[in-house]
Amino acid sequence: MTASPWNTILTAQELDAHYALTASLDPRFAREQRAFYEGRTLNQLQVHATQAWDCCEPTAYQLARSHAALVEG
Repeated sequence: MTASPWNTILTAQELDAHYALTASLDPRFAREQRAFYEGRTLNQLQVHATQAWDCCEPTAYQLARSHAALVEG
């Protein structure tokens, strides 16, 4: 299976790399994006993932699922 945002859960280190890359382009957006996902409960992240799926937003889907996996531990 080919890795894609639709089927890959990012590790904490991969999330750090995502936010570092985003910050290299737009530091404020990277901070706000990270704060958004880290400030959500597991239920909120699951709802966000569902909404991202419905709206065909692969990055939002991957980030929501990855942060949910970290919350679930």
